[in-house]
Amino acid sequence: MVAFPTRNDSSRGVTKITHVVLHSTAGGASSWAGEEQGTVGWFQNPDSGASSHVVVPRTKLEVWRFVPDGLAAWTVERFNPSSLNLEFVHRAPRSSSPEERVTDSQLERGAWQVARWCKLYGVPAERASWDVPGIIGHGDLPPVFNTHGHVDPGLFFDWDRFFYWLHRWLEIV
Repeated sequence: MVAFPTRNDSSRGVTKITHVVLHSTAGGASSWAGEEQGTVGWFQNPDSGASSHVVVPRTKLEVWRFVPDGLAAWTVERFNPSSLNLEFVHRAPRSSSPEERVTDSQLERGAWQVARWCKLYGVPAERASWDVPGIIGHGDLPPVFNTHGHVDPGLFFDWDRFFYWLHRWLEIV
């Protein structure tokens, strides 16, 4: 795991981790490398007020760490203390184009990280809702948490493939 430390984090207090929230970057860069560089810059910029625990890049076979698990990342304000957050580098969460979708390699690496979290923190390895512990997309949160109408990790995110990889990794980690 490659570390990209940020100061965009805060204490969880004694709040129990109950959810993993999946996101996509959707920064709109013209290239995948540009999207990745923009994500690093955004999460390391104190003025952005944004971060994530980990990011799964598209062009590199690695996972990037921004915020330690013990701290709250700044993704979904009212949900931050009880969640761990994973971002897929992904430019177009509303696009049905196969070229714009999260790749199978990203799904596999993201599922590996989520499997580790499920084991470490007892988060159920199943699709959830805001009031039922488990794994949820940012866009699945109700407006009280999703105040900007996010749809990530994407309308065409392959949840079935993600859970295929997640359950494979759960047998190993």
